[in-house]
Amino acid sequence: MTYPLIRRLSQTAIAIAAGVVLGSCGGGGSITDLGGLSAQFVPDQPALPDNSISLRAGATVGDTITLEVWGENIAQPTFIATFGVRFEPAVVEFVGFEPGDFFEQQAAPANVEYTAPPPAPGAARLDVRIEKTGVPLGSQIDGVLVKLRFRVVMVGATGLEFENPILASATNVSAQNVTWLGGRLEGF
Repeated sequence: MTYPLIRRLSQTAIAIAAGVVLGSCGGGGSITDLGGLSAQFVPDQPALPDNSISLRAGATVGDTITLEVWGENIAQPTFIATFGVRFEPAVVEFVGFEPGDFFEQQAAPANVEYTAPPPAPGAARLDVRIEKTGVPLGSQIDGVLVKLRFRVVMVGATGLEFENPILASATNVSAQNVTWLGGRLEGF
């Protein structure tokens, strides 16, 4: 004997399970549709001058955005980049990085070391160091130095500004007249 209430509950459970499966497979929405946060980046200056380093938007997946640290027509052959990125930890958190292609330039293989340790909880600055060794030719012209991933943790906005930025040669001579441009990251 089948009880109508149990059959109805079973059919409802199957419908809910099917909706969850379809949604997670891309057929029914994303986390944003379920009330999650989204991220958007607005650069300080959309048109980049020569010999500049800037933040620019990469991929965004729900509440996580990848920001590319982009070199625009860098004049001096570069082996080292060090900089801090200031942000509001109540709005966003740093969640990781990926190497870029800028320091991989030139025909000979290079050893490139990327250092971007996660800031302490509540800290408002990320420190990044990239160093290229093992080749006689530095990197220059255009390319992504590194890709930084941030997650929005609450609705709001934060400036993303470079602090103490340096591009340097193999002998640690700083490049001159390099413009560093940040932007604004908005969580909604």
